[in-house]
Order: sequence, then C-alpha cells, then structure tokens
Amino acid sequence: MALKYPLHSLGWYGFETLAQTLLKAVIGPGVSAFGGSRDNGRDAEYRGVAAFPSAEEQWSGHWIFQAKFAEFEGELVQGAIASLRNSFRSEMRANLRRRGNLQLNLDNYVLITNVPLSGDDRDSLHQIAKDANVAQHFAVVDGRDVCELLDVHPHVRRSFPQLLALADFAQVVNSATLSASAAYLERWRQHLGAFVATSAYHDAGVILQTHHFLVLDGAPEAGKSTIAAALALEAAARNVEVYSVRRPEDIHRVRKHDTTQLFVADDALGSVSVDISVADDWSRELPNVLATLRPNGYLIWTGRTYVMGAALDRLRLDEAVEQFPGAHGLTVAVGELTQRERAGMLYNHVKRQDFPENVRKLVREMASEIVAHPNVTPERLRALAEVVLRSPEVSANDVRQFLSNPSKRWMQAYDNLSESERAVLSSVLHHASPASEELLRTKYEAYTAKSPESSLDFETALERLSPGFLRIASPWPGQRDVDFAHPSIRDFVIARHRENEERRRRYFELASIDTLSAVARALRADASNAQDQGRGVAPKGSNELELLGQRFVLLVEHAQNVAQIRHLLTAAAELRPLEKRHFVVATGAEIEYDAVVAPADVRSEWASSEPGILLSAVVDACCRTALPASPSSLRLEEAEGVLNELRRLVPYCSPMPRVVWLADEVRHAARSHSASSVSRAALLNAARAFEPLLVESLVTRTTLKGILDGLLSSTDEALSEGLYLKSQYDEKENEFPDPYDFRDWHGGSARLINVIDGFTGWAEALTTEHAEKVDSLRHLLQVLVEPPENYGPEAHAEGFRVPVSDWSIEEMFADL
Repeated sequence: MALKYPLHSLGWYGFETLAQTLLKAVIGPGVSAFGGSRDNGRDAEYRGVAAFPSAEEQWSGHWIFQAKFAEFEGELVQGAIASLRNSFRSEMRANLRRRGNLQLNLDNYVLITNVPLSGDDRDSLHQIAKDANVAQHFAVVDGRDVCELLDVHPHVRRSFPQLLALADFAQVVNSATLSASAAYLERWRQHLGAFVATSAYHDAGVILQTHHFLVLDGAPEAGKSTIAAALALEAAARNVEVYSVRRPEDIHRVRKHDTTQLFVADDALGSVSVDISVADDWSRELPNVLATLRPNGYLIWTGRTYVMGAALDRLRLDEAVEQFPGAHGLTVAVGELTQRERAGMLYNHVKRQDFPENVRKLVREMASEIVAHPNVTPERLRALAEVVLRSPEVSANDVRQFLSNPSKRWMQAYDNLSESERAVLSSVLHHASPASEELLRTKYEAYTAKSPESSLDFETALERLSPGFLRIASPWPGQRDVDFAHPSIRDFVIARHRENEERRRRYFELASIDTLSAVARALRADASNAQDQGRGVAPKGSNELELLGQRFVLLVEHAQNVAQIRHLLTAAAELRPLEKRHFVVATGAEIEYDAVVAPADVRSEWASSEPGILLSAVVDACCRTALPASPSSLRLEEAEGVLNELRRLVPYCSPMPRVVWLADEVRHAARSHSASSVSRAALLNAARAFEPLLVESLVTRTTLKGILDGLLSSTDEALSEGLYLKSQYDEKENEFPDPYDFRDWHGGSARLINVIDGFTGWAEALTTEHAEKVDSLRHLLQVLVEPPENYGPEAHAEGFRVPVSDWSIEEMFADL
C-alpha cells in the first residue's frame, strides 16, 4: 500500500500545512487556517459552494475540514488505520460535547488523512460520522487521494519538493527524463529531504518561468544551491531534463531544441573568488546561451554575493548595465529566513533522524531558542542535526556552543584527519571549480611525494572524505568530478592553511594556475584589512612571497600552450589595485562594486607592495619567455591575445618590462601570407602598442599594402552579407531568421572595423573610395542591431505560497 509520495515523512505539522494548501487550491482561498496543536486543534472552516467531491456534484453551505496524521511506514499501515479510526471516533464524541446542537447546522464534514484506506475502512469512518450525526455530507480524503491531488495541482506540489526528493524517482519522473537527469538529482536527493519552500524559493520559481534565466545570489551557507536543486527536482517531475553545467559549452553540447531542459550552473563565476576563465566564457557566450534557451530552455546561476560583485568589473557589466541580470529583475537574493522557515528546516532535519528520546526532548525544549539564534543558516541547521545531535550525550550547552561558533566542529574534524586526507583537501583547494578525479590524483601525488610509503592510496583517502568533506559527482558518463561538499568547508580548509606555516609553504610550492586568482584576492583583502581574508591563502613575509613568485615564474616557463599563459595573465590582473565605485541600474537601485585603478592613478608605493611584487614577477616572466608552440592557424590570434593582456598589465610594473619575443611574432605575422589579413593586422596593431619603431622596421611597405588589400576585400564581403541580412529582417516578428548568423556577422564586422581603424592610422592610408566603403560598413553596424530580448510581463508565471498557519514553534515540534 505504498503511496506515490511519502506523506508520512512530513510529520503532523507538515501534513496539516499540505492539507491546508490543497484545500485553498481545491475548495477556494476562503478556507480558514488549521491551528492549535498536533491533534486537538482548531479545524479549518469554509462557507460557500465548491467543486467537491467533483465538478458535477458540488456541495455548499458550512464546511469543516479535519486533518488527521498517523505515523507509519510500510507494513505498519494497519496499526495506523486502527489508530485513525479510534482517534476519529473520540473526536466525534468530543465534537458532540463541545458543539452541542451546532452539528445539526453543519452541511459538510471532510476528513483528510495521510493513511491509505480500503473501501471497508472508508465505510467504517462513514458509519462513525453518521452515528455522530456530524453533518449532512461526509467525505474522506485518504493518502492516495492526496497524492492524486498533488499531481492534479502541480503548483501545490511545487511548494513541497521534499516529497519528490523522498519518493521513488521512478514513480515521479518519467524514464527518459530520469535517464538524462539522474546524476544531478541523485546527488541532491538527501539534501532536499529536509527542504522548506521559502519566500526566496517561490520568487525564484516565478522569475525562472518568466525569464528562462535566474541568478540566485547570497552569502555562504544561505541555501542558494539547495534552492536551485529544489527547482530542478520540481522541474524534473514535469518532464524537464536537468543538467549540471560549468561553462557555456556544456549547454551547447547537450541542448536539444525539441526537449524542455534546465541547466544549473552552481557557483557559476567561482566558488570562493571569481574564476577568471569561466567568467570570461560566460561574458562572451551569455547572449548566445540566452538565445538558445528560448522557448523551452532554462538556466540557473548561483553565486556568493561578493563573487557576483567582483565579476561586475571583470565582465565589464558597468559598461553595459542593461545586460546585467539584476537590471531586469532576474536576481533573487537568498538570505534572511523567517523563524517559521527556520523551524520547518530544523523539524525536517530532526524528523528524518533516528534520535533517542533524550535528543528529541532536547530539540523540543530548545526549538524556539535554536531558530531565533542569529547564526542560524540552512547549512548550519543541517550540520546541527547530522553532526552535533548525533552524540547521544549531547547537551543544551553543546548546542549553544555550536551555534555560537559553528566552525569549531569542522575545525576539530579537520584536525582529526590523517595527513593523506588533508593532502586530498589541499589538492582540491588548488581548483576554483570542481576538478576531475585524475587532475586531483596528480596533485595528490605531488603532495605525498616526500613520504609515499606512509600515505594512503588516493582512492582510499578520497572515499574517506566523501560525503562529509567532499562531494563526488559524475556529470558525464566515465567522468568523476570532485568538489567540497559545501563552500563553507573550503573556507575552513583555507583557514587552516592560513594559520599553519608548513601548510602554507607547501601550498605555494605546488600552486597551480587556478591558485593565483585566490591568492590575489587574499592579498588585496589583507592590504585593505577587509573581513574576507578567508577567500584565499596569502603569503606571510618576504620569503613566502618570493617562493610564490618563483612558482608562478616556473608555471610560465613550463606552460604547455598559449592558453595557459593567458590564464595566468588574466588571473594576475586580479592583483591590480581597486577602488569603490557606484552606478545606478535600470530599476533605480544603486550598486557598489570594485573598479580597477588606472595605472596613472596608482600610488608609487604600490609597486613595492605584495600584490605589486607578485604582479611584476608574473608579467616579467611572460614578457621574457617565448610563447609555447601552437597550431599555425591559431598562432596570430593567440599571440595577439597575450599582447593585449600584457598591454593592460605592463603599466602597473616598475620598471616596465620589455616583450623580448615581440620581434619573432611580428616577423611571423609578416610572413604568414596564407593567414587572414584581419589576424595579421590585429597582431601588428597589438605589437605596435609596445614598440612602434620595431614593427615599422620589420614589415615592408609591400607587406603592409597586401594586408590592407585583404582588409578591404573583407570589408566588401561584410557589406554584402550585412545587406543580405537586412533584407531578411522580419519587421512583423521583429527578428532575424537566424540570430546566430546575425551575431557572427555583427561581431566579425565590428572587429574588422576596429582593426582597420588601428591599422590605417599608421600603416597605409585609405583612398576616398575605400574610406567610403568602410564608412558604409560602420553605418550598417550602427543601424542593423539585434532586437532587444522581450522578457514579457514581470509576473507571467504563476506563483503559489504556502498559507501561514497559527501553530507556535513549540507546537510544531510536539510529535518529535
């Protein structure tokens, strides 16, 4: 007699909340609230007509609804049925005494229970109601009926995603959707079993359905990832495929336009600090991603508030405010919880645990104190239930100490780990995003190289840390990714490295390219005495700074490809000094963000600061180390990219280094006759920004004229394609037949104009005829723009809130 949805997992409080929510959907908003206590509280009432028990047979008049919850699992259902029957009989007798003759004026009495009933069971309850002369009409809504109503009213089910998490996925998600989404859903199942639908969750659902793009922004431990997972699970129950993604290319790889899909980018721009390479990918591809989502694709970003803020400058969103999600109301701030929401989370966590009576009694007595504590977050409530309360000797003082200093337990757990397990955690710390298992294995072997015989093998050490410290997932068949189980655990590990000299030195000795960005943020936090030093490990003293600088120089000298050099330079850009700035978004709100100080405004003493010294070390190494080999078809573009990165960083160095390999790249551009003229001219423009006389001395006039001829030929082609696109524009639909073709043309033409402007300023002058062609293309770029995204009305999607009940916090925990 198993139910589709495990209603017994809700407890009496959760079930009455569900019953009341269903009544408002089925009967109408005029249904009054339940309230009182676990079993003897006030019934819900209604006066009027409703489509119950069916649309054809509608009852009217004065209604009473009573919710009766029974504890049972599996084969214990017969005992629950007997308990329900006896409890209902006693209730009817009590009603007779309490109401006097009032029952003669009652028209409809509806009993709602989580227990599945047979026909005989229903007849027995009907007989009890008839004997009590309780009302003209009597009906029973049993557990199976409640499950059917949840399917009929998915907007109600949306408010109770924990039922989906605890159910058999095979019953609530169709096989095709489950096959595509299983990796993500299984990873989050245990976390969602205690989920409570908060205001942020409901707001997020409305925004996601309306705009197809949602940003969940908040502090560490606020519950951003859990809300995203709850939305994903609810979507999967509606046959929406769910995928965890890291970069835009992950979406393009699996996007199917004939299938409804949801993509979740957890810590989209970095977990602890901005992940430069990932942020740049999103910056370039977000318009294309948003276009490909229509009409049946959805994307959720989550991120810490300070990471999202730091990305503003990196993505240059202050220069295009209208494209920032916040300007269109796509961001939901996940933060403050009501005490009732906190109480629901605590109740659900404790309800799922098999605690002895002394622990349950402690929770009942301390519930109000716990949920009122200022340090309470969703993650800390989980840790309280799964770590602190697991001790059979736990006391009220233990609970209070944990709430006052929640990191203490994690610190103690970390200190009790073996050196091998700590080495795994240190290895994970070197990556700003989930790392592949093989990548971690290599780093772990480096950490344990000094004592391999006394170290655990990598697999054993890794499994010991999961799921407490680490989360292991398989986003794709044959691939396993590893990340910290929660960002706060990364913070604890960082704190342990910051305070331990030996760990710090080892961390710097084995620093990876990804490490530089986190180190940069830590250095800047230290320099400004900010309260966010925990975001990274900063060197202490000149010896550690020198060690770190030497490591990054080594990474430059041994780079395998040009992409690694660019990654290092973009990370080094995070070392530049910042200042606070403000701007006002379209909604009128003012946003504060960190902006880079221009080189001319940097104080002279900054060059001798720790960030200045480290930046100079990385930039100097990149200037004097020849670029790694790369395919000839990509060489010019890659070299241009490195030069452009160096151009914005060299002015911060004192003295400014010279690009030693510049002449070789200029000669290569001059000789590469088969390469595109745009690539050749762009490289020469970038090189001339460093040494104009060198460039002009190495490139002959014949070569310059040949490049210009190629640029003009490209201009003719761009003009022709642009005029064709203009002719294809559908004014009625306000769109181009293929937005991708338009974006490719617009981006390529804009780059072409920019290169020509730079090139003709020093190399070859344009004739009047040629200048007119370039101006025609420039004009076409200005008038032929992509139509703005039509987001539609702000409140397109249906939002549904769980009604607020009258129970006190103490009464909510009565059945623990």
